[in-house]
Amino acid sequence: MTVFGINTNNNSPELFLKFGLNSLKNLFPFSDNIVFNDEIIFNQHTKLRRVKGKRVLIVGGGPSTKEVDWHKIDVDYIFSVNNFFKDKEYRDLKIDYFSVGAEVDIEGEEFNDYVNRHKPFLLFEHHGRWQHMKEFFINFYSNYRDMSCYFTRAYGKLGVGIRLITLCSFLEAKEIYFVGLDGCPGLSVKQKKFIEEKHSFEKDKSTLPFQINKQNAYSIFFKQYEEFWNYAINFLSLNKITSLYNLGENSEYNFSSLWSKKYFPLTQEIINKIKK
Repeated sequence: MTVFGINTNNNSPELFLKFGLNSLKNLFPFSDNIVFNDEIIFNQHTKLRRVKGKRVLIVGGGPSTKEVDWHKIDVDYIFSVNNFFKDKEYRDLKIDYFSVGAEVDIEGEEFNDYVNRHKPFLLFEHHGRWQHMKEFFINFYSNYRDMSCYFTRAYGKLGVGIRLITLCSFLEAKEIYFVGLDGCPGLSVKQKKFIEEKHSFEKDKSTLPFQINKQNAYSIFFKQYEEFWNYAINFLSLNKITSLYNLGENSEYNFSSLWSKKYFPLTQEIINKIKK
């Protein structure tokens, strides 16, 4: 398995562009201002341009989100993902940019209540589920214009938070902080095995990604994180064009720590600030 492409498909830049451009344009009515290169495709929007030169925080659903006090980090914009609004601790937290995955019930009361109260900017990725919701998106977009779509060549099993790092880097964020982008729920990086089911947004979430089981999970996640960070650091040069901060680097479950501690370790000042 590779981090490039969806599931087991290894997408070259050429295949990525051909598939990605057609996919976004066919799925979403808010795809009339597409910009792209070999690594990312997204629909440009005024509110996305605001990210340039700013400090952003990406809050994922992994255990480290509740292990550190990331609220003490001063940023301009907060991104979050999927069902964060289902957790009582976060349902009243105003998120600026909300990446909505296919697991979210976008016709449900909880989602729509959060959107109506906090008016986040919505981001949608490619997913097969959306093929059956074209009419919904047309109606939704006619009443709510703050949304866009995006697709990154680095996709794989690592979750939307990792892909948001790619998006924010191409939007030229000055600093990218991230937390809860740990790996597979319950899988200890240090012990190389599952030790408990643990997710910050959904306590009962234990479903493993497609083609992942408890026997192959560590090997696949390690290889995909290794591939992603080698790509991000050596090819995209993310640690040179923007400052990266893995706030969950000391978590039992944080795969990215295996690379972040080497290439962009947290300062002692940040560690002291976020310590609970």
